[in-house]
Amino acid sequence: MEVFVIVYFFIILSIIFFSIKKNKLLYGYIAIVTTLYLIMLSGFRDISIGIDTMSYYTYYNRDLSIEDLGEYYGYQGMLFWLFMSFIKEVFNDYQVVLIIVAIVSVGLISRFIWKYSRYPMISFFIYSIGGFFAIGLSLVRQYLALSIIVYSFDYIVKRDFIKFFITLIIAFCIHPSSVLFLPAYFISRIKVNKKSIVIYLLLLSCSFFIGRIVIDIMSNLFFGGLYIIEIDDDAGGKFTFVAYCIILLITLFRYKILLKNNKNNLILINFLWVLTIIQSTAFIFPIASRVGYMYGIFILILLPEIIYSLNRIYSKILFTTIMIIMLLFVYFYKFYNLNDIYPYKFFFNF
Repeated sequence: MEVFVIVYFFIILSIIFFSIKKNKLLYGYIAIVTTLYLIMLSGFRDISIGIDTMSYYTYYNRDLSIEDLGEYYGYQGMLFWLFMSFIKEVFNDYQVVLIIVAIVSVGLISRFIWKYSRYPMISFFIYSIGGFFAIGLSLVRQYLALSIIVYSFDYIVKRDFIKFFITLIIAFCIHPSSVLFLPAYFISRIKVNKKSIVIYLLLLSCSFFIGRIVIDIMSNLFFGGLYIIEIDDDAGGKFTFVAYCIILLITLFRYKILLKNNKNNLILINFLWVLTIIQSTAFIFPIASRVGYMYGIFILILLPEIIYSLNRIYSKILFTTIMIIMLLFVYFYKFYNLNDIYPYKFFFNF
C-alpha cells in the first residue's frame, strides 16, 4: 500500500504546480483517473481495513432482522440497513457494500471538487491526505451520508430549500448526525461584518464553557445518550483546532477579495466559522471532529479559492508549497494510520 500512496503523491505533486494555469482537458483526465484510483482503494479494501468496517461486517453476518437493528439503533439510519439487507439478499457479498459505498461517496465528492474547485488537483490532494479520504475507509455509514451532504451544496448555492431538505432527509436516514447540517442553509448567507464576527467569536468562546452541555443534549436527542463519555486531553483535536483557526484568520484577512472573486465564498466562510466552533468542543469530545467533517469537507474548495485570490504567481506557488508541506506533516503525524488503515491490503490479498 505504501508504494501505491507514494506513487499517487508524486503524480499529484507533479501536477499541482501546473494547476495554477488552467488546462481543463488535463484536469478532466486526471480527475477521472484520481477518482477511479480512490474508489479502488476504498471499495476493494479488505474488511480488516478501518475500525468500523469490521463492525458493519459483523452486523451483516448476524442475520439480524430490520426490527432488531431498528431497536438497537433507535430506528435511526434505517435506509442504510435496508440497503445492506438488499445487497445481502441479491449478492450475498459484503464486499459489494463497500464497493457501492465507495462509488457513491468518492464519486459525489469528486463531482463536488470538479464542479466548484478553482484548482481541482489541489483539492484532490487535500482530500487524499487531509484526513477526508481516510475517514471514508472506516466510517462506512457516516461517510456515505457525508457525500450526500456535499451534494446538497448545490441547493444551498441555488437557494432551493425544498431540495436541500429532501437531500438532507436522505442523509439523515443513513446517519442521524446529518441533522446537524440543517443550520448550514440558514447561516450560509450571513454577511461578513463586525457584528457577525463578534457573534461568531462569542459562540466560539461559549463553546469552551457550555460545549459539554450541548453535546449531552444532542446525544440524548439523536443518539440515545450513546456518545456521552468522559475523555482525556486530545492533542490531535487541539492541533486540528489550531489549523482551522489559522485558515480562518487568513480567510478573514482576504475576505473582500474572496467575495469579489466568487460570491459563493460567503458560504464557505460561514461554514469555516461553524467548523472552528465545532472543533473547539473536540478538546472534551473528540468524536465532535466527526461532526466537523460535515462542514470541514468544504475546505477542499476554500483553500484553492485562497490561492486563487493571491495576485502574483510567486505568491500562489509559495502558499501552495507551504500548504503541501503542512499537509504532509499532518498526514504523517495524524492521518497515516488513522482508524487502523495500515498495513493496507485488498480483499483479494491472502
